[in-house]
Amino acid sequence: MPRRTLPLVVLVTAALGLSACGDQDDGRRPPAVPAGAGAPQGPAPRAGLQGGDLPTGATLTGAPARALARVGDKVYAAGVQWVATLRGSALAFSARSGELAQAFGTNGEVTDVLPDGRGGVFLAGSFDRVGARRRSALVHVFSTGELDRRFRPRLEGPVTALALEGPILYAGGAPRGRIGPGARGLVALSAGTGAPVAGFESDLAPPITALEVRDGTLWAGGSAPGLRAVEPGPDASGAAPAAPLVAIDARTGARREGFAPASIPGTVGVLKVLDGKLWVGTGSGSRDGPALRLLEPTSGATVGEPSVRGSVHALLPDGRRVVALGALRARRGGRDLAQALDRASGERRGAFAVPASAAGGDTAVAFDGVLRGEELWLGGRSGRAGSGFVTAYRARSGAPMPQVAAGVPDGPVRALASAGGRIVVGGDLAALDVRRQDLVAFDATTGRYAAGARLPATRRVTALVGAGGRLWLVDGGRLLGVAPATGAVVARVALPGGAAAARGLRLTAAGGRIFVSGPGLGDGVLAVDAATGREVAFELPPAPVLVGGADTLWVAARGEGGRSALARYDARTGRRDERFAAEVDGRVRALTLAGDRLYLAGAFDQVGDLSRANLAAVDAGTGAPLPEFEPGPARAPDGVRLERLGDALLVRPASGIPRAYAADGGPETPTRRGAWRVSATAEVAGGAQLVAGSLRRSALHPADADPERGVILVPRGGPR
Repeated sequence: MPRRTLPLVVLVTAALGLSACGDQDDGRRPPAVPAGAGAPQGPAPRAGLQGGDLPTGATLTGAPARALARVGDKVYAAGVQWVATLRGSALAFSARSGELAQAFGTNGEVTDVLPDGRGGVFLAGSFDRVGARRRSALVHVFSTGELDRRFRPRLEGPVTALALEGPILYAGGAPRGRIGPGARGLVALSAGTGAPVAGFESDLAPPITALEVRDGTLWAGGSAPGLRAVEPGPDASGAAPAAPLVAIDARTGARREGFAPASIPGTVGVLKVLDGKLWVGTGSGSRDGPALRLLEPTSGATVGEPSVRGSVHALLPDGRRVVALGALRARRGGRDLAQALDRASGERRGAFAVPASAAGGDTAVAFDGVLRGEELWLGGRSGRAGSGFVTAYRARSGAPMPQVAAGVPDGPVRALASAGGRIVVGGDLAALDVRRQDLVAFDATTGRYAAGARLPATRRVTALVGAGGRLWLVDGGRLLGVAPATGAVVARVALPGGAAAARGLRLTAAGGRIFVSGPGLGDGVLAVDAATGREVAFELPPAPVLVGGADTLWVAARGEGGRSALARYDARTGRRDERFAAEVDGRVRALTLAGDRLYLAGAFDQVGDLSRANLAAVDAGTGAPLPEFEPGPARAPDGVRLERLGDALLVRPASGIPRAYAADGGPETPTRRGAWRVSATAEVAGGAQLVAGSLRRSALHPADADPERGVILVPRGGPR
C-alpha cells in the first residue's frame, strides 16, 4: 500500500509510561472500544518512565501539564489545551456508520495498513507494543480484531511500505532498525509466521517508501538514487544519478538490470501496475512539479507524463478512471485532495475532485484512501493545526457523506484499508474527538478524568495551587480564585504589567495566603489573602525562591557575594524564625519540601559543614545539613525545578536530562530512564501520585510532526 512521502529516519519512540512490562500473551482477546466510551484506565505501572508502556485508556492532553494542584476531591491540571482518551495509532471504524469499532493500542506511528484478503490486516510502522504485548514494527490482526500470536517477525523497524503476493509479505523501510552503511531496506517474510523467506537476499538500502508486486516482479521506490546506501553523483560523462526506483526478482531479491527509468525528482510516494503500465507518483519536491509518471514495467522507459501537479500519495483504480490522492493543483487554483484521472493516459477525467477546503484549507493533504462501492474514504492531515481527518465522500460526485461520520484524530492519518466490514486506519495518532480545554480536573481518589467537573473559562493557565478550599491559578495577567463546587471565579487580582507578560510565575500557598513569585514582580512577591482575595503586605528579601507548608514559608533569596540567604518565615505574620540556620555558599534556585526534609538545588559547593555540589538536603526545622543525603556532584543548571516522584526526588533543569535520586542521594534507577518526561506530580488518595508528562509520538515525518502531546497517568494501584 503506497503512502510514504518523506525520507525515512530512524524512530526513537519516547512515549511516557511507568513500567517496562514483558510480553503478556495470555490468550485473551483484547476488548473492542465502543465509540464514545473511554477504555478503562489501568493502574500506573511500577518502574521507570519508559516508552511504550502507557495503558490504553490513559488520559491524553494536547500539551504536557504545566502544573497539578489538589483541592478537595479534585486534582486540576494547567495548560493542557485539550483532553481525550489514549487510543493508540491504529483504529478500526464501522464502514457503515463511521463509529469507532476498535482501538488496537499501538504505541507508535502506523504508516501502512495492508489487507490480508481474509478480513484481517497487517499493520506496519514504528511501534513496539500493541495493547499489552511486545510487538515491533509489523503485526497481523485477524478479522475478529485479535492479534495473531503466531505471526512474529523479528523486526525493529520502522516499516513504512508493505506488499503481499501469495504466501510472501514484503516489508520495506528500515526493518532491521538501521540506516547507514550495510543497512537493508527490504525483507521478504512468510505471511503466516513472519519468518524470513529462504533464498531471498536484497541489497536495497533504506529509505524505501513504496512497494508494488506483480507476477514475480517487485518494484521498490524511495528517495536515494538506485536505492543504494551511497548516493552517487554524475559520472564522468555527466550522466544523472539513477532514479530512486528499482525492479527486483520477487523470489530471490536480485535486481532486474534491464529496468532503468529516467530521473525521478523527489521521493516515490506510490507505485501501481495498471493495464501494463507502472504508475509512479511522487510525494515530495516541488508541489507544483510533475507528480505522476507512467513507465513501461520491464524497461522503466517513460510512456506518459500526465499534467498532474503537486504530490501524489495514493492511486485507487475505479473502472476507467484512477482516483489520485494527495495535494494536487486544482484547475482554478488552490488544492485538491482527490482528482479523477483517465486510466489510459493519466490525464484529468471529468470534473470530479475533492477540494482541500473540505479538510480545512490548502495545507490539507490526503495520504491514503479506500474505494468501497459508492464510497470514497480519505485520510490525511487536516489544514487545521494538530489534527488529521477520516472522511467518507460519494465516489462519483465527491460530495461529503455526513451520515458516515468518523471521529477527528489528533494527528495525521497515513494509511487506510477496507477489511472485514471495517475501515482500518493508521497514522501518527493517539486520540480521537478531543475536548478543547485549557484547565482539566481529575478525581483525587481514582485519578480518572472528571468530565463533568465545573471549570472556569481560561485562556492559558500557567500555575496552580490549592488553598482555603479554593483553586488559585495564574491565567495570563490575572490571578483567579475559583470555587471548585461551581467553577465560579470568586476572586480576581490583576498582576503587574511585567508579571502579566512574563512566563515562569510560581504560586505557593502557606498560612492562608497565596504567594506569587517569579519574573516581572520587581524582585519581590505578591501576597494575597486566600479567604478574601485581597492583597496583603509581606516583605521578603529580593529575588525569592519559595516553598510553603502549613503556616511556614521557606525562602531562598539573593544575598551577598552571589550567595543565597536561606530562611524560614511564619507565613501568617512574616516573622523570621531565628532558630533556622542554614548556610549555603552559592545561589539556590529551587526548593521542595518532603516531610521534615528541605531539598535545595542550584550553584553551590558547601552547605553548612558538608561538601555538596549543587544539590543537598537540610532539616526543615533547623536548617542543619543532612549527611545521609549524599548525591555526589550534580550539574549546576541555569534554571531548575525540584519535584517529588514517588519516593524519589526529581531534579529537572531548564535544559538537559533530569535525574531522579533516592532518599540517600543515590540514583533512582527505576525512574531514571524516563524521568525527563515528567512535567508535574500531585498527591492523591492514600499517598499515591497523579503523574503528568509528555508523550512524543513521531520522528518518521519530522516536517509534519505535531507538537509534543501530554499524558496524565492514574496512581499505582488505581482502578482497572
